[in-house]
Amino acid sequence: MVVDWWNSTAWEGGGCRVISCPGALPGAGRNAGISEAENPWIAFLDAGIQPDAYWLEQLFRCLNQQSAIGLFGLCQFSADTPTTRAICALSYGCGSLLPVLPASIFNTEVFKQVGLFAADFRAGEDILWLNAYEKIYGPRKICLDAVVHYRHFPNDLRQAAKKWFTYEKHVVAAKIDRFSTAAHMLTLFTIIASVLISPAIGFSLLSIYAIARGIIDPIRRSPTWPWWGNFPKAIGIALLGGILLDVSKLAGYLAGLFLKRPPSV
Repeated sequence: MVVDWWNSTAWEGGGCRVISCPGALPGAGRNAGISEAENPWIAFLDAGIQPDAYWLEQLFRCLNQQSAIGLFGLCQFSADTPTTRAICALSYGCGSLLPVLPASIFNTEVFKQVGLFAADFRAGEDILWLNAYEKIYGPRKICLDAVVHYRHFPNDLRQAAKKWFTYEKHVVAAKIDRFSTAAHMLTLFTIIASVLISPAIGFSLLSIYAIARGIIDPIRRSPTWPWWGNFPKAIGIALLGGILLDVSKLAGYLAGLFLKRPPSV
């Protein structure tokens, strides 16, 4: 996809080279690109990201205006089926625009100060790096006109549950934000346990949780209204999916706590 984008928007005199890193996790892949870079500025995209035609040009325009050493573009999250729309709404929100690493650009001096990405994690390596970046350079500077798009959400709840489990296991193993996540996971665990102890109370609490997670939370996260668009079926999928994804995340959280080394994929 990046090659297709380059072929349609390439700058005259520029070039595109693909580096193959079989089996590399996201951090290792980015590190390979950084080590091979021959220019003082490095821009990041991820698999599944579709940049606007002038995304990179807008980043450079903002760099000149802000005299920044690093700059973040915005990613718009959307989806085109009932299931993917529900998952999008449950995770980022349908139509949301968020500053993200795979829409950003940095001077190579940044990597001398912050270091490279953790290479052993399937998820969370970007959070670790961004935390270190902000400690040195302060809050992220954002270019509102540099926009990329992501709509490649799992079209099956089982695939989504597996992805949530894997990502949470890696995030916890990377020791990222364990305490706030633990509070959320403890709440869910308590509700599940209450179903076994007192079914009447437990199912009442579970119903409240399902409504909060599957109906209220997607509305809160999504600037697009109605977030389900032309797919009212997505509402029911979100009700079920919210609980399923959070239970998978709880399982991943517990698995991550007991890992003594970086997890494999």
